[in-house]
Amino acid sequence: MKKIAGFLSITLGLVALTLLGSCDLFPPAPVVVSIGAGSTGATKAVVARTLTGGEAVSPITSYRVVFKKVEIGNSESDKFTLWESAAGETKDLVSAVSFAGIQAVVPGTYNFVRLTLGDTIAVAGSVTDPADLSVYSGTGTCVLGNTSYLWGTNIANATGELTLGSAITIAEGSSLSFDFALASTVTYQSGTSTAAVLSVTKPVLTLAAR
Repeated sequence: MKKIAGFLSITLGLVALTLLGSCDLFPPAPVVVSIGAGSTGATKAVVARTLTGGEAVSPITSYRVVFKKVEIGNSESDKFTLWESAAGETKDLVSAVSFAGIQAVVPGTYNFVRLTLGDTIAVAGSVTDPADLSVYSGTGTCVLGNTSYLWGTNIANATGELTLGSAITIAEGSSLSFDFALASTVTYQSGTSTAAVLSVTKPVLTLAAR
């Protein structure tokens, strides 16, 4: 009887050690990442001729984008929402911006990131007429049409989809940054110096992960 009891004790002890060593019982603790967004190429030198339309706006004094969601994952059935605003949160990208309320995520390797935006970009800016140095200030908008931008290692490089060079490794202190390249995307079209009409085209959007 003592032999059987001793055997059961050893067997249960081995089972306990096996369970304690299981990664499934002790997954990695979630870590905090940062998310930011900004713009590059917002200015362009004014060419030396009379302002007639089509001039690149410089400076762009406001570039407002509505952010709705940032997701990270490995597939549509395996993804995590890092940040979300149901109503949308407007951020002015003339200066770099950051996001509050980011959810902690399990560290590891991820194959895609998706950014969801509102459908309209609103800008303000001015351009100087080199003929008489008068300043034309105004506003403009751009309707994006496609508002979901996906970066992934296994997706086609189609509209709204940008292929990552490699998978993203997330660890404590990692950051994701969305960059809007604005060079020549905002131009003067017509109107008076106090009510200029600006044309806005879609910016080139890139993602940096560190």
